[in-house]
Amino acid sequence: MRHASPLADGVGESWCRAQVLGAGLPRPRLKHALLEDGDEEMVQPDMDWSGLVLGEFDGAARYERVRVPGDTALSASWRAIARDDRLRERGIRVLRWTWSDLERHDVAASCRYRLQRAGLIR
Repeated sequence: MRHASPLADGVGESWCRAQVLGAGLPRPRLKHALLEDGDEEMVQPDMDWSGLVLGEFDGAARYERVRVPGDTALSASWRAIARDDRLRERGIRVLRWTWSDLERHDVAASCRYRLQRAGLIR
């Protein structure tokens, strides 16, 4: 509970952050908007570290929530994949976690690896 935040969309995000912080990793920024060329908002990730590594928790209902009129869950997931591709082209590392990652306590290990690769920790 001490890692809960009103900025989190749900318990999954808080549990991810608890695993990250419990492992002694740096505290991420929450819901910090990253800008695309031309100052157009590109993404507001669940959490990020210096805009170089993004962390996203996606529960099963996530793609139902982000649908636009006439959209399907599949097309919403394809939009997320395209967004991640654009971010990677800019050198931003994107982590995605699901409930199974949380239950296996795999969040911190994947985060540590990406933070090291980005030069944010040793």
